[in-house]
Amino acid sequence: MKEWTNIQYICYVLLLLIIGFKIAESEKTKYTIIHPGLIAIISLALLGGMLCVPYYAMGNFGEGRIENVIWVSYMLLTAVNIIYLTVWIIQRKGIAVNKRNVAFNSFFIFILCIILGITGNGKDGNSVGMSAMNELMTGGAPKYAWYCDERYRLMRESDEEYIYVDRLPESELLKFDDLRGNPNDWRSSIWMQYYGRCVLTNE
Repeated sequence: MKEWTNIQYICYVLLLLIIGFKIAESEKTKYTIIHPGLIAIISLALLGGMLCVPYYAMGNFGEGRIENVIWVSYMLLTAVNIIYLTVWIIQRKGIAVNKRNVAFNSFFIFILCIILGITGNGKDGNSVGMSAMNELMTGGAPKYAWYCDERYRLMRESDEEYIYVDRLPESELLKFDDLRGNPNDWRSSIWMQYYGRCVLTNE
């Protein structure tokens, strides 16, 4: 929870508060019965249970794909808890919701979330939005796209079984890994199985 609580998460919570106010001001919303503390305990138990399954089987909390599933569950449980808590407090305390103020604050929070979402810290301490804009402004993204398109063009037009291409340029956001010059490397063999061409890089 400490790792996932960042500026983007705070923006997410602020947007959930807006939804909670909108639901609370509706006359169709029924009176909340269950205490929000109980929902929080159940949510933590669910997250703990999801973490215990891979830890019991493998001795660790699992790979990134398992963490992604738990992260999505964490976001959904956050939405349930924040919205329910907001509605519960407003109904229990009898707080009158001013629709005009809610609309104004909603607009303000929405703009604030966009700004913080663009400039906020990513997982590695860098803003994903700012990194993307930097790639576009410096020409890194178009350069990467050109090399990638050229690779696919050569693969479509060549009749050779082995195709040699240039390595993709370094990119902070777009590049995860690249092919190798060894035809026995698993990256090249996978391309051979899928495309019917063995694509190798000039190393």
